[in-house]
Amino acid sequence: MKVGFVSILLLIFATFGNVNSQNLYYHFYDDVQVFTDSTSLLNAIFLDDVYKHVYKNDSISFWIIEADTCDASDVSGIPYCQSCSVGANLILQNSYKFSIIDEKLVVGTCWDYLNAIYRSVESSDLFRKTQVFNSKKSGPYAPKEMLKPGDWVYHINRQFRNIEHSAIFVAWKDYEKGIAITMSYMGLGRARPARYGEYDLNSVYAIFRIEDEFW
Repeated sequence: MKVGFVSILLLIFATFGNVNSQNLYYHFYDDVQVFTDSTSLLNAIFLDDVYKHVYKNDSISFWIIEADTCDASDVSGIPYCQSCSVGANLILQNSYKFSIIDEKLVVGTCWDYLNAIYRSVESSDLFRKTQVFNSKKSGPYAPKEMLKPGDWVYHINRQFRNIEHSAIFVAWKDYEKGIAITMSYMGLGRARPARYGEYDLNSVYAIFRIEDEFW
């Protein structure tokens, strides 16, 4: 899927080399790098709809989740995980397109939102969701090093009444304290799109992950 998409992009670049003059801002943990070479997009976009969105803008920001550490300084644009699988990046970018660009609603529970995001990726038959950790709500909880960007996590929401909550783990804001950046819908039937937020993920009791069948 990735290989085929890259081939399509190369054809597009060859045919429409000057589609749009852009500044591409890559936000790393400790600096920002600016590119104007369109081919630098090839390794950062995994979703066709995000690619179409990029070329409607004169400039675009990529939010780099750093390799190995999974650290990120802040929410700064389209998420791209340097060391993640194709499936994980599809989850990250699909949730961004769904919630931030299109502002689509899934009125219901936090689970309903996560299910919609994961189902759209699983429907290709190239990816499957697997459970990599399962425990009780009271613990023992998943070690922090087990979490990877794109994971569907079930955790105790320490910021709101200690209730159960589901979210997409995106990156670590403060690894030592267990503070993560996640994408989630608040649930409770509220008519609001999912958003990025900072959550305490020291109480994760279940983890699901998209596995690539052929990569």
